[in-house]
Amino acid sequence: MTGLPYMILPISTYALSSFAFVAKLTANISAEELNYNYVRTALSKGLSIKQVVRKHVFKNTWIPLITIFTQILPAAVGGTLIVELIFNYPGIGKTAYDAVLNNNYPVIVAIFTISGLLTLSSYLFADVLYAFADPKIKMQR
Repeated sequence: MTGLPYMILPISTYALSSFAFVAKLTANISAEELNYNYVRTALSKGLSIKQVVRKHVFKNTWIPLITIFTQILPAAVGGTLIVELIFNYPGIGKTAYDAVLNNNYPVIVAIFTISGLLTLSSYLFADVLYAFADPKIKMQR
């Protein structure tokens, strides 16, 4: 069970599991942004809807999307257990499952530590991305 053909279904399951959620969230955030006064003002000044979406709306949707994307990564690690058990694919999720069944506490602690560090690093990465996405957000000591 090695090679690319055996990885297509697990990878597509990982990718598609959160794709619908992100697409719906992006549509909702964009629809909400289109109702604000600055969008109406930009449209009344003669900008096309594409220009308004590119220059104004898309810029304001970055912060919620950064939050969601950086929360999806640790959640995907938690979802590996289900996908790896369904496809009988060895990985960190199956290792965690076997460790729980065999009472292998050092492995359980290591996996929880790795997932905790991944969560913390993704939140730190989100904070750094916030500073790039919105210049009003500054990094301070």
